[in-house]
Amino acid sequence: ITGDSAWADHCEDVAFNTFPAAVMPDFRALRYLTAPNLVVSDEKDHYPGIDNHGPCMIMNPFSSRCCQHNHSHGLPYFAENLWLGTSDNGLCAAIYAPGVVSCRVGDGTLVKWDEETQYPFSDTLRFVLHVAKRTAFPLYLRVPRWCAQPSVRLNGKLVPVGPSDGDYIRIERAWSDGDEVALRLPFPLRVRRWKANGASATVDYGPLTF
Repeated sequence: ITGDSAWADHCEDVAFNTFPAAVMPDFRALRYLTAPNLVVSDEKDHYPGIDNHGPCMIMNPFSSRCCQHNHSHGLPYFAENLWLGTSDNGLCAAIYAPGVVSCRVGDGTLVKWDEETQYPFSDTLRFVLHVAKRTAFPLYLRVPRWCAQPSVRLNGKLVPVGPSDGDYIRIERAWSDGDEVALRLPFPLRVRRWKANGASATVDYGPLTF
């Protein structure tokens, strides 16, 4: 609603880093409480050190029922909100993942974008447009705050893009069927030190955190 790209950054951080750490690969157990500095997963009750009053690693069908229902919704909700409409009858790629979106833009023309990518394991995203007639509307591409030097190619030609900090790249034109936009978000390597937590470190590689 606000258009602040920080919310999309937070969504990606949860979906790519925190959320996968909270569930087992087969989804048969979940970590009830997940914190970046909690490095041990076990079934013990760690109260009062952790105000949880129960085991941290659990999938008991007779307790914590809301968590069992909700944890399976994380990725579907994430995928549901990849694209957003804009107030100028355009379309915004707000969060990145492979998928397809169909919507009405500009004068109400129906368009479909195919998004092809291996993001967050690749820094390149490819968008291909399908539309019955030539139509004008703006396309917005979110630039994550960690990316300082994004680049865009439109039908193979480089589009001028300046340095960015959590902003959007806006491309307004009359679009045709088969138009292709390639967005590259080079992954920087960053280290964050936590002095109050034993000088531990967090290593960020683009959208991924280790």
